[in-house]
Amino acid sequence: MSADDTAVQTRKVLFDSLAGKAKEMFGALSGNDSVTTEGQLQQRQAQDRKKANSTQSLADAQAEEAAQDLAQARNEGAEQRNEVANRAAADTTEVRVDQATDPLGKHEGAVQDESQAEAEATAARHRADSLTREEGLA
Repeated sequence: MSADDTAVQTRKVLFDSLAGKAKEMFGALSGNDSVTTEGQLQQRQAQDRKKANSTQSLADAQAEEAAQDLAQARNEGAEQRNEVANRAAADTTEVRVDQATDPLGKHEGAVQDESQAEAEATAARHRADSLTREEGLA
């Protein structure tokens, strides 16, 4: 509910409450029980509308907070994925440089290092994706 809608609803509640009180008093003074009852009913309806408006405002605030939390979780997940990708790229570059500078072809250990770095990067990406999903569901 927007601030303008809230103000309009607040004015309606106030008006209905005052009108109901006026009817109740007029009915009591004139001895007309139906007008008195109608005024009391109008006041109860105004109170119910006020409670509903409060509940709606609270729900809107909670929804906004949840949307902000979700956006933050997505951003953090994206940052973690970028960090993992950058580390994997750096590790891969390092391994390739080692391979290129190995004059005797003794880069078998480097190949294993590259495979291990890729496996670690993949596992880290999966952890970041899982964290993003968990935070999005929480």
